[in-house]
Amino acid sequence: MVVAAAAPPTLPPTIQLDPDGDLLLRVGTKLLYPKPRVFKVCSAALRRASPVWKAMLFGPFTEAKPAHGDWIVELPEDDPDTLMVLLGLLHGVFEVVPPTVSLTVLYGVLIVADKYAMVHLLRPVVNAWAGVVKIPTLPPIDPVDAGASSVPCHITPFYRIHAAWQLGCDTLVAQDMASFIFNFSRQGQSFTLQDWPILPSSHHGPPDLIEVVTKLRRSLLQSLLDFYQAEVACRMPPKTACIHTVYGSTPQGALCDSLALGAMWRRLESSGGSRLPKTATQYDGSPNELMKALRGMFSQLPAYSTSHEKCLPGKKFEHFEKQTRLDERWRNPLQPHHKEQMQKHRERCGLSPTWNAA
Repeated sequence: MVVAAAAPPTLPPTIQLDPDGDLLLRVGTKLLYPKPRVFKVCSAALRRASPVWKAMLFGPFTEAKPAHGDWIVELPEDDPDTLMVLLGLLHGVFEVVPPTVSLTVLYGVLIVADKYAMVHLLRPVVNAWAGVVKIPTLPPIDPVDAGASSVPCHITPFYRIHAAWQLGCDTLVAQDMASFIFNFSRQGQSFTLQDWPILPSSHHGPPDLIEVVTKLRRSLLQSLLDFYQAEVACRMPPKTACIHTVYGSTPQGALCDSLALGAMWRRLESSGGSRLPKTATQYDGSPNELMKALRGMFSQLPAYSTSHEKCLPGKKFEHFEKQTRLDERWRNPLQPHHKEQMQKHRERCGLSPTWNAA
């Protein structure tokens, strides 16, 4: 049973995870929330559980046991509620270990567990907790099919991909990486996802997430821009896209092409843009934003006459967009090293081989 015992005035009440423990951990003193806590724990248990704790407590560091007085280790930037869960698992004090957790709590626990090399302690609870990562926190790959442009979410979109990465849920990591590819936007030298900044120091799953996603985003954007530029080029003299012009340009074909080109550019201007760039590095929006702009433009182009409707690229782009969204390069962007690492993570935390992300 967890007992709150008297403590020196400078310390919060002590949570005795081990009444016979020899070490006090003062946690969270630099955080605004939650309140700091002090845990009485067994240093030997920490040493056996983690090479990080072994080095901290029994190496040549300031955390080592002093010659005189209480042994107190300061952990001012760690979340005390999160660390208490791990310490409870370590000391067999399951009163402080919740049977289920929110994604926010799981995210925090996994960060601290990874920091102190204690993820293996989650084995008794991981299969009960893992279900929370099935809840999507990212906008869909295809907002049209999903019927919405985003997933309403009150938490950062990176919680799920990081939790799924640490647990070894490769299917969910692949889904979220694909969502990043289709929904990343650029602001200067940085990237955002629905106004959430993508910070290199964030805990967001695969260490090379930004590198992989930005590379594939650029390739996806380039394929879309190439389609647009090809539709423009094939209507510029002496070429023609008019199916009624068999041998070179004719006045009828020129009018058909000119009407389509003018409508394309007017549509772009009216949507607040201009003529699209030729290279993906010059486009700041997301692939989904570009697809939406192209879809709206191509689907509403006026035909020279009813017999010229097949000259327009609307149906062609509809097919192209469908095939592009199904392309395995974007739908399943996991690299072999990602899969190998997640298999190790899955074995480390003890997630069941039969656990299904569906």
